[in-house]
Amino acid sequence: MIRVLAGWRPAFGALLLAALACCVIIIRDAAQVGVSWATSYDGLDPGSCVGRNVGVLAETPLLAEGRQRIGTLKLRFSPNCSTSWGQVVLTAAAEKNTLGRFIEVTAIRPVDNRVTVSETELHGGPLGRYVFGNELGASPCVEVQARLLAGNGRPAGPLAQTACEGLPAAP
Repeated sequence: MIRVLAGWRPAFGALLLAALACCVIIIRDAAQVGVSWATSYDGLDPGSCVGRNVGVLAETPLLAEGRQRIGTLKLRFSPNCSTSWGQVVLTAAAEKNTLGRFIEVTAIRPVDNRVTVSETELHGGPLGRYVFGNELGASPCVEVQARLLAGNGRPAGPLAQTACEGLPAAP
């Protein structure tokens, strides 16, 4: 009988270890349930909270039909409000050639699938080179997308997209 019980020790140890690992995974996953990533700035204009320390986390070219570069999509952030948003800066040539078209800027927070979309008609002029999307709380990360739309609202170029980036660590 003692010999039979001695054979159970390794099996019992393995079973106990597996049960503990399972509990750790369940506790870790339960910690994520009920977490709200929403902020009071979600969906607002970036002017609602910018401060002086606004920075750029990522950028990518914005193209029109024929893969002609018309500007740059930037993933901007504010450490003051822990928010991110998209900004399109058009080239000087595109500023004149895109009058009456629209720029659609989308911000996405994948952790909770929160999305904000803004469409801006291009009117030209020095301020018309800058198009801003709406803010999202940047925890844990946000990505932005933009595309040029024709006057009828259909895509007039490929989708530009940044990687999902979180706020930089505080110094």
